[in-house]
Amino acid sequence: MSQIDAGDSEDEIIGERYLTRNGKIRMVVLTKSSRLVSWTAEYVKTGQALEPIVQKAFLKTFLHLISMGMIVKE
Repeated sequence: MSQIDAGDSEDEIIGERYLTRNGKIRMVVLTKSSRLVSWTAEYVKTGQALEPIVQKAFLKTFLHLISMGMIVKE
């Protein structure tokens, strides 16, 4: 079990869309807070959702993936 399951009270609803570097997976950011980011992901070709439906990570990790070019804004 991950230690990331605690939510922040000041979540901001976003709706930004990102793609993985290879363009196969689309990520839609649902909420962003000072510590966490949550999103849903789906395959671009089929639109099939990835499991689990809502995924969470630390904001710092998410921003690091963007800076490395692993995910890009759609």
